[in-house]
Amino acid sequence: MIRPVFSVLAAAALLCGAPEACAADGPSLVVGLLLPPDEPEAVSIRQGTLAAAEEANEDPGPRVKVAVRGRTGAWGSDASEAALLIMDDGAGALIAPPSGAASHLVLQVSGRTAVPVASLCPDASVTRASIPWMVRVAPSTLDEARALFEGTAASRWLAFVPAGRAGREASRDLAAAAAAAGGKRSIARAVETDDRVAGAALRDLVSSVHPDAVLVWLDPVPAGRLARSLRGMGFAGPLAGPMRLASPAFAAEAGSGAEGLFVPVFAPEASEVSAAFESRYRRLFGAASGPAAAIAHDAAKLLFDALKRKGAEGARRAFPPAEGIRGATGLLAFDRNGNRLVTLQVRRYRDGHLVRG
Repeated sequence: MIRPVFSVLAAAALLCGAPEACAADGPSLVVGLLLPPDEPEAVSIRQGTLAAAEEANEDPGPRVKVAVRGRTGAWGSDASEAALLIMDDGAGALIAPPSGAASHLVLQVSGRTAVPVASLCPDASVTRASIPWMVRVAPSTLDEARALFEGTAASRWLAFVPAGRAGREASRDLAAAAAAAGGKRSIARAVETDDRVAGAALRDLVSSVHPDAVLVWLDPVPAGRLARSLRGMGFAGPLAGPMRLASPAFAAEAGSGAEGLFVPVFAPEASEVSAAFESRYRRLFGAASGPAAAIAHDAAKLLFDALKRKGAEGARRAFPPAEGIRGATGLLAFDRNGNRLVTLQVRRYRDGHLVRG
């Protein structure tokens, strides 16, 4: 459960990036992490940023640490939490969460304070906010969907997306990616769901659309339930979903329903940075990392690097970075609008594991 874990984090909002950093004398450079309590990947994201802080503190220069905030409240609470990260915790840079609504509120705060932001949100809209000192470290929905469309032969897709704003953003991006992919690919219908559609209702929906393939564009646990239901009702066509489904939580929930499901992943490369991150993560947290942790690590690494080189006052002038740096997920390079330039490959589930082909 995310809430009990997060309640401990919220009780001590200012966290050191590594145990030894807590005892260090002198001021530290702070990266603020906005992490709403309902974020499904909260633990992985937090741990990825802490691994980056420990890594940064092994290098010469000022000490760094991570401040974490997030609380349940009315719309706008995330903006208040982001402002407190800057005013109370002294953050010189911010990491915005995967949630599109929360990310846009962080960008509003950034626009008023000129504090640089690295966003974990895949929505195409976050880099259209005209904030020159922000970048999106996660691949966009457009990038992920384009890789899936190009990696499969299906043309008529049914998409299941979250309810509300997140679903509307995903639907727009998926439709744009299908149009860009060509080959008569299209999103025949996008269905907002809380993952409870099943049984006869799900069977009637699939029968009415007649899709060649289904996109399960949800968080890992609800996506797993839906994949299991789709296979259980007899749908034999391709299933596909976003990178966040490359997770033990999805595989465990989906069971045999994950078999054959396509997922885009970062193109693998032999990188000392990637290997060092995985080794560090296992040592610190006793488990393998996943995409959310690795992307969060890279967002923090990018910000720590800018703060160490330019200081809190000059960090915003380092964005978007003119030169790429190596991260756990590969080269961190961006276009002039802050969109990450990524190369993705498609994997599929076989016997609970992601494999080629």
